[in-house]
Amino acid sequence: MNYSDRWFWSNVLRIDDNLRDGLKNPSIHLEAIKMGGAISFCDYLSENLESDNLSWFLNNCSEFLVHLGSEAPIFEFISSIHRNHNLSKVFIETISKKCKNIDCPVFKTKILKCVENCHSSQIGAVLGLLVPNMLNFRQVALSRMAANLASRKIEFLLTLPMEDVNNQLPKEVIIGMQEVVKPL
Repeated sequence: MNYSDRWFWSNVLRIDDNLRDGLKNPSIHLEAIKMGGAISFCDYLSENLESDNLSWFLNNCSEFLVHLGSEAPIFEFISSIHRNHNLSKVFIETISKKCKNIDCPVFKTKILKCVENCHSSQIGAVLGLLVPNMLNFRQVALSRMAANLASRKIEFLLTLPMEDVNNQLPKEVIIGMQEVVKPL
């Protein structure tokens, strides 16, 4: 499509409705347009990662991206985001801020899949998302999936130089994570 007009995409993706909490009973036609628009825009952004719309899209549509993360163009887009450390950071921070209060186990599983292949410089941010929000979740299977992902990320951190580990996980953050894990 190769079209980058922000006004157009905010109307297709219904960004303004998202900011106003949307409609109580949205039309199935509008939802289908929103999904198709998100898939098309992700396809466009995968090829144009330098676009000005990228941060805007990540900040406004991260929850929607997580929901549709299994769609091929969106999965490819998320993968391309995680190849760039700055974009990976923005995506993980946005998920941490906007999606941490959603308690649906299916959604939390989708979050795990979206952050699984994060940039190596963002492992500390992923652990910061996993430890307080998912390790002690009431669904045992989800907690185990989060624990497995956290273990893999910690194992990767052990292969890095100590300076890199300290940059990603300062001592205060590690102590905070230990406090969360102790009751488990």
